[in-house]
Amino acid sequence: KVRGPRVVGTFRCCWVDPQTGKWPMYPDSPLVNPKVRQALNKAINRDEMNKAFFQGKAETMYLNHFHPTRLGYNKEWEGKFQDLYGYDVAKAKQLLAEAGFPNGFKTQMVIKTLPGVPGTGDLAEAVAAYWRAIGVQASLEPVEVPQDRAIYSKFGYQNTVTLDASGSNQWSGQTIWNSGYSHLGIGVENPKVDALLRQIATTVDQGKQEEMWRQLLEVNANVEKLRRSHRCARRLG
Repeated sequence: KVRGPRVVGTFRCCWVDPQTGKWPMYPDSPLVNPKVRQALNKAINRDEMNKAFFQGKAETMYLNHFHPTRLGYNKEWEGKFQDLYGYDVAKAKQLLAEAGFPNGFKTQMVIKTLPGVPGTGDLAEAVAAYWRAIGVQASLEPVEVPQDRAIYSKFGYQNTVTLDASGSNQWSGQTIWNSGYSHLGIGVENPKVDALLRQIATTVDQGKQEEMWRQLLEVNANVEKLRRSHRCARRLG
């Protein structure tokens, strides 16, 4: 069993315009640039946060919403994660410069109450402090969940990061966060992923399921930096 919620940061910026079908809806948002999102990831010291807020008991998600105990896990992702998103302030600054933001930029971090995760505001402040070290100024904005939902449903967030939490169920994590399979989906819409999820749902052979999970997660791993959707962009691991 995998206990405890997943805690992730969500970049809310990269919508597909529901009227025109064009992407991105807000092309001037710094967060649309994948190098910016990668830089913000690399600026965060997850080990330090784990010790400070979770008594060292938390685990890094090397691939969004997927745990080593689940079918299809590939340990190679751990090495790839460190290269792409592991803590490296110098590399984070370099990526920002390459993205056209050598002096950083301003963004917004929405703070809301997360079920099962006390001290959300403290977590947000810690992340904001890491970002200040690379020149990114994040204003912290407390928002009640109903207000957040209202803004979100109207694609109102343009240059915003939120902290979110969910349970550790593999199926829910993939269908809601990493695909358009579920009507609750808020992640990337990828026909290959959705097709594999349909096959997994109708397959009882565990060996075949594991192979399909591996294929699905490789697709997610390969598009992680570049993901775009009608809802939101990639999340902090």
